[in-house]
Amino acid sequence: MNKKGCVCRPAGVTLIELIIAMAVIANLFYIVFLVYDVGFTLFQTGERRSELRADMGRAVYQLAKDVKLASGFTLANQNTVSFWIDYDGDGEESLAENITYSFSGVTGEALIKSDVSGDKRLLNNVVEFNLSYDSMLADSVHLVNFSLESANNFETLKIESSARARNII
Repeated sequence: MNKKGCVCRPAGVTLIELIIAMAVIANLFYIVFLVYDVGFTLFQTGERRSELRADMGRAVYQLAKDVKLASGFTLANQNTVSFWIDYDGDGEESLAENITYSFSGVTGEALIKSDVSGDKRLLNNVVEFNLSYDSMLADSVHLVNFSLESANNFETLKIESSARARNII
């Protein structure tokens, strides 16, 4: 007892007060971590979506660019298109001028561009690659419509486009 007649506690923090303060601080850290984790996950998802979109865009751009330069089509079906580009300007088809874009039809396989230099994987993990034409006969094709669908571990994207061959009379 002190001089005024009351019982005084010694100065300091009790163990219970310390445990409660630590629990509150731990909960605050947990909440901050959750906010950071959600933000980081959203960033990674957006980055993967951008990469998939960019890869698909490059494949579609390359296909459209080559179709526009086509001088004649040799094969035109649902998953494969073959044509030649008159690089040397002689007006005649040669083996060095043939280009083929193909997809096996099996989900997860690659879209392949074949030319004189060999096969090149344009896009991996293709879900679907469909081609349609303005004519049923390969030697009468002028317009190619294509639909490309690809996936990564998080999502599936689809791009549809068309290209008109400019060098066919």
